Amino acid sequence: MIYFDNSATTQAAPAVLETYTTVSQKIWGNPSSLHNFGETAFHLLEQSRQQIAGLLGVQAHEISSRLVGRKAIIGFEGVQRLKSGPLGSI
Repeated sequence: MIYFDNSATTQAAPAVLETYTTVSQKIWGNPSSLHNFGETAFHLLEQSRQQIAGLLGVQAHEISSRLVGRKAIIGFEGVQRLKSGPLGSI
């Protein structure tokens, strides 16, 4: 059977699942926290940002991640307001 409904969910590749499992079991600190667990997570996040930037041919500071889509939209709206005034709708 061919699965065509990949807009909401997609089967993860085995290497992705393996990496996710390892990281979620060993590096579960909040990267915004100042304790050791947080610092470890922060450094892994920065390393990942560097790798993604290299693959995309951009600078690491151009890569942004947001855990919640709504926060990303709010950030986008804020940037647009600074550039051009109030937005209609997105």
